[in-house]
Amino acid sequence: MTAPETIPIRDTSGLLGFVAVDSVVRGMASGGLRMRPDVTGAELALLARTMTLKYGFLGMPKGGAKGGIRFDPEGDPVEVKSVLCRFGRAIRPLIESGRYMPGPDMGVDNGRLRYLLEESGATIRAGALWPFSLQGDFTAAGVVESFGRSARWLGIPAAGRTASIEGLGAVGLNVARRLAAQGVRITAVATRHGAIGVEEGIDPARWVSFIEEHGESAVGSFPGAERLDRGEFLSRRVSAFIPCARHHTVTPADASRLGTKLIVAGANNPLSSDAREAAERAGIAVLPDFVTNAGGVLGGAIAHGGVDPRVVPSLVEPIIGAAIDSLLRTADRSGGSVYDLGVEAALSRFEGMRASRTSPLFLLGLALHRRGLVPGAMTRLFARAFVVRTRRAAASFGRPVRRGTI
Repeated sequence: MTAPETIPIRDTSGLLGFVAVDSVVRGMASGGLRMRPDVTGAELALLARTMTLKYGFLGMPKGGAKGGIRFDPEGDPVEVKSVLCRFGRAIRPLIESGRYMPGPDMGVDNGRLRYLLEESGATIRAGALWPFSLQGDFTAAGVVESFGRSARWLGIPAAGRTASIEGLGAVGLNVARRLAAQGVRITAVATRHGAIGVEEGIDPARWVSFIEEHGESAVGSFPGAERLDRGEFLSRRVSAFIPCARHHTVTPADASRLGTKLIVAGANNPLSSDAREAAERAGIAVLPDFVTNAGGVLGGAIAHGGVDPRVVPSLVEPIIGAAIDSLLRTADRSGGSVYDLGVEAALSRFEGMRASRTSPLFLLGLALHRRGLVPGAMTRLFARAFVVRTRRAAASFGRPVRRGTI
């Protein structure tokens, strides 16, 4: 594939941010829009490629893209709204052409995204925004299922499973809740304000209450916890390390210190390529992040099809789990990297999808759905059919896709 196109977004005030477009399918590309004061075009290009891999894995006919606004999401609310408005107007041509449809991401929730789209002046199709905010839990469901499948494959007894989590935002906190509900001890967590360890395990509900009362900056004072420096956090002996923060938070030097044999990512691109290779040389299984955290995109699509969001995680889990099982089985037979196998399979599926002839009936149904003209019962039927097809394909993930008709 060609390198992603990175587009600087400017207005009369100067540089506002970037949009990176890695691939386009039938004129469309999509991906999250984040807000961070230090976001870069290079970061977004990597994340846009990850979206391509994610859509390839799921068989969703979209290209991969990513956007970033260079501003502090916790800054003055009036200034945040101003920069959202200006960025939205600047990317209006990209939105209306279909080359970039933004979704929620770090610092940009559904409310902020809706405001940006409304203020952009772009003509937005009906149903462009998902009317729910459960993507974090949908993502977490896939991450936790990936951990469970991998732990069984590696022979880690259920009763003794532990985890460390980097980042306790929308994804990380839901991962913690789901792990705790399964009896997994979360013995270390790290946020931007520091890291702590609690050998008997951190109770997510207690964590939320503490943070609500004392603020995130008080993480080091969490009751019963010991403060950990970066090295101590990474070297904590756990069944799995689960990064749920930003991209490339794990360096090659970090990888050599990890106290685990399994990395299950809730974040996109948490390891640089050099760090991943260093981890694999150390005997650590690095699962493909575009599979483990695909539950947000997958679950969002299912719920957008009219399926009750409360049951969506139970539909996400077997799909992500089947793909992880297939990848681990294939890697075991071939002796190859489970991550590299995932990349090869996702790209193969993506290229097959992009080159395939699309059924006119499918295109008609898709167009009607985007205009809100398909009855809810029929939309739910299509969503259920999508689940069945995706689960079947996930069971063979790791082998090249045959080209055909979508």
